[in-house]
Amino acid sequence: LDWLPDRFFHLAVAISVLHYMRTDEYLFELPLMRNGSRRPRSNVTRTPCAGLAATQRTQCRAARDMFHSVRIGGRIWVSHNGCYNGKWDPKRVWGSEYWRCCFRAELRTGEAELMEIPEDELFLHPEDADPTYSLVVVRLPPRLTA
Repeated sequence: LDWLPDRFFHLAVAISVLHYMRTDEYLFELPLMRNGSRRPRSNVTRTPCAGLAATQRTQCRAARDMFHSVRIGGRIWVSHNGCYNGKWDPKRVWGSEYWRCCFRAELRTGEAELMEIPEDELFLHPEDADPTYSLVVVRLPPRLTA
């Protein structure tokens, strides 16, 4: 998304789309086990937390590109995470801290506020539906250091 101008938009939205991208450079989905459960592949190396922001062609990269396109006070909203039994949910495929690692630098400098909101609080869902969540990231002004 390099063609998007930096800090230009008030809102960037991805609804039910990022989960089709890789979670990491070599992780895409949780394989289905014989017992019907899903667990990460043991033969795939996971990018460390500190390096996740530098990955290419991943859900993290797309969300970060969206973040760089919003102005201070702007928001990104990534909706419908965790669908399809979490098959492509980065919090299940990569690990529970995926989004915090993705925005690690911005969270440390205070340039971002990250919220993971269960979508059953936002939308009506049938009881047998997969528990999905939205990711909302707010761009904050950089903290001044003395």
